[in-house]
Amino acid sequence: MKAFEWQGYRFREGEWVMLDLYGTNHDARRFHAPDRFDPERQISWTTQGFDFIPQGGGEAELTHRCPGEAFTVELTKQAIRLLTQGMSYEVPEQDLTLDLSRIPARAKSGFVMRDVRPISHASKPIMRTRLLPDQRISAAIREQRQLPGWQETAMAAVMSGTVTSIVTTAALALLARSEGRSAFQPTNATSHWLHGENAGRVRIADARHTLLGYCTHHLSAIFWALPFEAWLAAGHSKAPTTVLRKAALTAALAALVDYRLVPKRLTPGWETVLSKRSVGATFAAMALGLALGGMASRKWHRPPQGANSTSRHLTRRHQPE
Repeated sequence: MKAFEWQGYRFREGEWVMLDLYGTNHDARRFHAPDRFDPERQISWTTQGFDFIPQGGGEAELTHRCPGEAFTVELTKQAIRLLTQGMSYEVPEQDLTLDLSRIPARAKSGFVMRDVRPISHASKPIMRTRLLPDQRISAAIREQRQLPGWQETAMAAVMSGTVTSIVTTAALALLARSEGRSAFQPTNATSHWLHGENAGRVRIADARHTLLGYCTHHLSAIFWALPFEAWLAAGHSKAPTTVLRKAALTAALAALVDYRLVPKRLTPGWETVLSKRSVGATFAAMALGLALGGMASRKWHRPPQGANSTSRHLTRRHQPE
């Protein structure tokens, strides 16, 4: 580490700096009543990237933040849904004090549960043990057939991919007209993977070329929207500039793959009809479409029903085990 000064503090070269995770995560300026267990505070809370930092600060793709955090969050969501909506159980009296000198910190008695039953089969106990080993949580989570987080990402990708498909198709038509071509030729050219290089010479709209070309382009747009939406979901900033930057990088990657890595037969085919400048402008339109679709999908998504009732099915009976 080079010597530097930050907010009046001088750091010498070679010094070690310890980040105060506990103090940062309990800062009352960012978290109202930080010592109170209040899951509902997360409903309206938005992070700036450097306030809640159990796995590092900033964004994983730009700064020193764990890239696996998004998976940890999804697994935590599944565990909470299972504990609050998928089963009933009793929590006997126990010592839940935390020893902050231990890494990782853990309740002194663990978290003891008994008489655990699934909500739909309340007559048959399914577990009578301590909820300490990670394997038990993982096994319970694996019983869930689907991960809602991935469902939401897929649905968001369909939305942003559709917006991208419409925006780029409109851009292709306008660019083609500006170069003296038919508005349908770029879309027809995309069907060249089946009909060959002459597909782009067809100037009229027909099912053989236009419909196939558009469907191919539409599926391709959704394909690229999937990693884009997953990237958005993994990040903590949903600012328009961040969404646009990620959209631009995704479009740049798509251009690289389409025109440098895949066989010529699998390219979009636009190069057989349009100039290189217009093809580049189309990928810029793709970035714009992804950004618009990404922002639309963020507004469209709402927390799943029941997310506010964290303790609905939690029964506490203070009896000795």
